This record gives sequence, structure tokens and C-alpha cells, in this order.
Amino acid sequence: MAARLGYKSRCIKLSLCGATLEGSFEDFLENDEIKIALAGPCFNLCIAGLVMCFWWIWPISYSYTLMVFAVNISIAVVNLLPCFPLDGGRVLLGIFAKKMQRKVAVCLVKYITIAFSIVLFLLCMGSVFFTFQPTWGIFAIVLFSASLEQNPQTNYQKMWNIAQKQAGLSKGLKHAYILISPQATLQSLRKHIQQNTFTTFEIMDTSGDIVWQFEEDQLYSYMQQYGVQSSVSVIYEHMR
Repeated sequence: MAARLGYKSRCIKLSLCGATLEGSFEDFLENDEIKIALAGPCFNLCIAGLVMCFWWIWPISYSYTLMVFAVNISIAVVNLLPCFPLDGGRVLLGIFAKKMQRKVAVCLVKYITIAFSIVLFLLCMGSVFFTFQPTWGIFAIVLFSASLEQNPQTNYQKMWNIAQKQAGLSKGLKHAYILISPQATLQSLRKHIQQNTFTTFEIMDTSGDIVWQFEEDQLYSYMQQYGVQSSVSVIYEHMR
């Protein structure tokens, strides 16, 4: 999924929650982050679905493949929990990052993870009076530790950049002009960036006149300088 969206992993790091992919760059699209995070649980659910189909075709295989079905369902359910660094937490981070600054989204996801781990640990303690569930406590400790140790950065880096696009000019490169309003945020513009297209953004005022334009490489610079939630109008006023 990551390769299809134009990303590659930087490194793999072993953590308390297993193997996690590490990386950091500013132009990671939140929608791509959500899709990549969902790819793992969806794969597990597909495997479980294939096993169920196999049961229908060959019922005698039920006793041999039941463990495969249970393991994949369990992995999918656990990974979809809204806790970082699980896939569900990364999905939640991507959703929050679309609505607010990423730093705020990161803090919010961490607080949710900590709160979830505390509740899970309390349930473990409460299970002493019924059927003791030590795995709940262990998992709660793992989540709590991971939320403090992990830095919720993006998992991949782009396999293409401005320099690579310029290198592809010999084969031809599409040039797209995107009309935007001054109220548009820098974050909302990133979805228009495509691998095989060089994008120019043109700002149109209320009278329909083009008052300013900038290219996609400048967009990345503006995001670093002003923040992804800044509106184009703020930058335009500074550039005048």
C-alpha cells in the first residue's frame, strides 16, 4: 500500500508493540497515513475471510485452520484499537491531523492511549475478584510504555520529490494549475500534489482575478514556516 501511494519506509525499529516503521517528513498526507495504517488489519481480515471460504469448500479443514482464523481476527481487532503505535492509533492520528495541527493531534492521541491503558489496567485489577486476566495488565503496561517512548511521526518518506520531478522532464511532465481561494489552508492544498504532475496554485479573489501564484515546492516551504493550518491569505499578506 505504501509503495502504491508513493512512499517507502526509512527503517524498522523493534518496540514493545512489535516492529514499527520509523520516519519523518513534512509532506506526508493524512489520507495516505490512514490508508497505510488500515492496510495491515484489512489484510488480516482478508486472510480470515479466505479461511472461512475454505471451510465452506472443504468443511473438514475447520479443525486445522481454526487457529489461523482466530489469530488473524485477534491481530486485526487489537491493531484497530485507537492507541498509538497500533494501526488504529495511527488512523486516529491521521483523522485528528486533518482537523488540527499535527502537534496537537499527537498529544491528543497520546492522552487517549494513556487513558485506555489505565482503564485496561484497572479492569485487570478488577478481574481478580472474578476471573483474573493478567494479559490485560501486561497489554496495558505495554501500551502505556509505548505511548511514552514512541514519537508519532510518519512512517514513510516520499519516493519522489521536486528534484525527481525535474529529472523526469525529459519524458514529459504534466503541469496542473489549481485555483484556490485566499481562505484555503496549506493542509488542504497537499491533496492536489501528484507524483507525475507539477502543480501551480493560483489564488483568485472575490472578483475573479488571479492575485498571486506559487508552486508546490514553495508549498512545502510555507508549511514549515507558517504551519499546515495557516491560510493562504496570511502568507499572501506577508509576501506583499
